[in-house]
Amino acid sequence: MHMKLSPLAAAVAAVTVLSPLAAGAQTQSPPSTTAAPTKAPAAKTPVSDQQITKAAIAMSKVMNIRQTYNQKLTQAKPEDRGRISDESQAAMQKAVTDQGLSVDQYNSILQEAQNDPNVREKLMSKLPQQNSGTAGSSPPNP
Repeated sequence: MHMKLSPLAAAVAAVTVLSPLAAGAQTQSPPSTTAAPTKAPAAKTPVSDQQITKAAIAMSKVMNIRQTYNQKLTQAKPEDRGRISDESQAAMQKAVTDQGLSVDQYNSILQEAQNDPNVREKLMSKLPQQNSGTAGSSPPNP
């Protein structure tokens, strides 16, 4: 029984939400990135624990940046929204590259976490525990 579904669902949702990061970083769209079925084992090299740790730290920072900039966007004048969106993309890219990952590597790790429960669990376990709004979702076992 996995009672930690709420934080996991939030992270998987964040992974899905972060796909615009790739689109903003790459002016070209990869032609068949999503062609692999989710049940098929990945033919890529396995993701190392170090890469998962870096991705988890970056993901936490990216989520915070998204939240901050989403608030700014909702309060911004329509003519400022493009600039704020660009700033948001740049800040998220920097959060990823500051961890020593390229945006492509980061997105690849997050995609792998969506498709592989083992990678997803490792990623979730390495997320920094800060501002967890769902702290009461899984009470400790006595």
